[in-house]
Amino acid sequence: MNALPPPRRSRRLYAGPDRAPARAQMRAVGFTEEDLDRPVIAVAHSWTETMPCNHTHRMLAEEVKKGVRAAGGTPMEINTVAVSDVVTMGTEGMRTSLVSRDLIADSLELVTRGHMFDAMVTIVGCDKTIPAAAMAHARLDIPGVILYSGAMAPGRFDGRDVTLAEVFEAVGAHAAGRMSDCDLARLERRACPGAGTCGGQYTANTMAMALEFLGLSPMGSAGPPAADTRRREWAVRAGRLAVEAWAAGRTPSTLLSPAAFRNAIVAGAATAGSTNLVLHLLAIAREAGVPLDLADFDTYSASTPVITDLKPFGRRTAVDLDRAGGTALVARRLIEAGRVDGDTPTVTGRTLGEEAEDAEEEPGQDVVATVERPLSPHGALLVLRGPLAPEGAVVKATAHVRPVHTGPARVFDCEEDAMAAVQGGAIRPGDVVVIRYEGPRGGPGMREMLGVTAAIVGRGLGESVALVTDGRFSGATRGLMVGHLAPEAAVGGPIAHLRDGDVITVDLPARTIRAGVPEEELAARAADWRPPEPRYRHGVMAKYQSLVGSAARGAVTAVDVLGAADGGRRARMSTDRGGRGGRLAGKACLITGAAQGIGEATADRFAREGALLVVTDRDAPALEKTAARLAGEGAEVVAVTGDVSVPEDTRAMVDAALDRFGRLDVLVANAGVIPLHDITEATVEDWDEVMAVDGKGMFLACKYAIEAMAPRGSGAIVCLSSISGLAGQRGQSTYGPAKFVASGLTLHLAVEWADRGIRVNAVAPGTIRTERVRRLPEEPGGPEYLAAMERMHPMGRIGEPEEVAAAICFLASDDASFITGAVLPVDGGYLAQ
Repeated sequence: MNALPPPRRSRRLYAGPDRAPARAQMRAVGFTEEDLDRPVIAVAHSWTETMPCNHTHRMLAEEVKKGVRAAGGTPMEINTVAVSDVVTMGTEGMRTSLVSRDLIADSLELVTRGHMFDAMVTIVGCDKTIPAAAMAHARLDIPGVILYSGAMAPGRFDGRDVTLAEVFEAVGAHAAGRMSDCDLARLERRACPGAGTCGGQYTANTMAMALEFLGLSPMGSAGPPAADTRRREWAVRAGRLAVEAWAAGRTPSTLLSPAAFRNAIVAGAATAGSTNLVLHLLAIAREAGVPLDLADFDTYSASTPVITDLKPFGRRTAVDLDRAGGTALVARRLIEAGRVDGDTPTVTGRTLGEEAEDAEEEPGQDVVATVERPLSPHGALLVLRGPLAPEGAVVKATAHVRPVHTGPARVFDCEEDAMAAVQGGAIRPGDVVVIRYEGPRGGPGMREMLGVTAAIVGRGLGESVALVTDGRFSGATRGLMVGHLAPEAAVGGPIAHLRDGDVITVDLPARTIRAGVPEEELAARAADWRPPEPRYRHGVMAKYQSLVGSAARGAVTAVDVLGAADGGRRARMSTDRGGRGGRLAGKACLITGAAQGIGEATADRFAREGALLVVTDRDAPALEKTAARLAGEGAEVVAVTGDVSVPEDTRAMVDAALDRFGRLDVLVANAGVIPLHDITEATVEDWDEVMAVDGKGMFLACKYAIEAMAPRGSGAIVCLSSISGLAGQRGQSTYGPAKFVASGLTLHLAVEWADRGIRVNAVAPGTIRTERVRRLPEEPGGPEYLAAMERMHPMGRIGEPEEVAAAICFLASDDASFITGAVLPVDGGYLAQ
């Protein structure tokens, strides 16, 4: 019996009498009824005349379509945008480059969802098109192939191979008087002989190789140069392969695993690839729902030798690698040495190891070394941390880069000012050039700094000057250049507080970056810091700035839906709320102490009001139960176990909101403990615990939340105080003072942040019918205590958690946009509704 064919999404558009209008439109394009009855395969590309990188895409698309038709499918060509890093480098236009990555991914998703393609082939070339395609394929999770259009052949200048990187460095040499006008013009004319991407192991070639190791592209397909006739053959094969992948149900989720990402990192490290690999793999992993952390890159790179002699640190180009045996030879070397998992699947249906076995090594080649005799014993991708980069920073450092540099900071608030200083001879040996407000939000767009770094090298300062930035670098960058500093300056990261002359130390062996400035001095500078005015107030750049997250998490703008029951894997669904509305619809809300009592009631209320939820508690089993119940009721929720009195735990709670939803709109600082003793019964341990959780924990939650909200210039915080924090009560000698701290913190933060768009309020409940209060009748003196409380309450009864939750919801919502600095008593139902 023959197997049933896989389901075809496209039939929803083109099958049946009611779809006659759709078929009528497609007939006008030239498609027949028979065409529409076959699997419909999208052939996507970003052809443009703004660069040579993608200039062959139309031609390749025609070849892909031939392959699709030959395999029994119907191709439909679609296109998207592209921005040239090279052409825009050093200008305002460069800010659009990283923005285009997410825009390309979104546009591919939008057209593919709208036209319900059964599979897709995406032709990629310039830097951002490659990760964007991978992000879209992972997000859509339909069968498909990503096909690289190939590298440019090297130019020839004075008897040697050159790429575009030499032209950038020549600009610096020319400014320093080390190259004549005539020689610069000759190099300009000869560096780029035809179509294709930049020819070294720069970002495009690094990412094309990474996609082969991820399994999204066929092994070896990235190798042939753009002008090589094999490109057409690969395009036809990609078309056939897309139909085969559809028939086999071979989707990205069957390929993308932790092992596949580890393979891609190792490949990048072994070839001394671009630091942009870090940014892009983090983004792709997020779309795929695969756990990947910045620290993973350092871990895998440290144990991976460099085995290819490729520019910018080596001598050879991508064309040389192709002749030597290509990506398959690199894979075979790494698999044989046990550095790469050869059992991971690929889009061809074969394993990575099976693909690597087909490698044909050119006799006598000197491009790919062996693991036993590497060019460097360790990979080039390093992750630094320290006081200047608490979330991390990235540097590409081969054996040629000095391991430690200490020098005075030369601080610039934009790339143009730094470039002018370099070209003007103002930078001296030993300096540390600091370029800030160029991060994902600060730029916005996290510009590459190749112009500046190449100018430093071109002026002969590459061995004596370091550069530190919250921006990023081109794959062609070389020298001691530290990028991706996070948190970035625009959100108040430590780099924002540096001044000229501060002594900065970059220590690669210790993996640290620090400034020789006393902590109290940095704290004083931070207190005076204010976020800069946004460069853009409308349009795509303003939208990007409001959504983009930290470079340490891939600088993504995606807003995902996570369910606690899905094991932490990204739900493959859009942000459609299924009709869930309310005062908090679409707001990313963090609720601490959410496993029971007021916190759980607040989570319930927020879910009904349409909030995107991060719920936290230190009681893991109870939290898991609450989160599972909320998810089962249709809420969008992720659970984070932790103790708010531990800084690392509290930061992780805020980071969870940023990671999952791209922002934090509301904090409910509810976590607390309630030791009810008079002072003769209370212990020092009681005091320490309640001050740690109710005092320090609330401070930490507010601190990290405000750091997340400040760049957006909006947010709402609701702290949980208590009636006993406003007035004395018996038996509350520890709890009451802690809640007094909560009330005071609320008032001070409200004053401090009112003019920056962040509202801070508090609710002050009395005795509320929590689980503990429900147990009081069974305890000695409990009934009498409850009776006394009921007599004291204005409505003659004890309040309910749901009533407090209603008050919290009001203060968190835009209905209370005019209120800040309020401490609202909620006692026995008073004001709860």
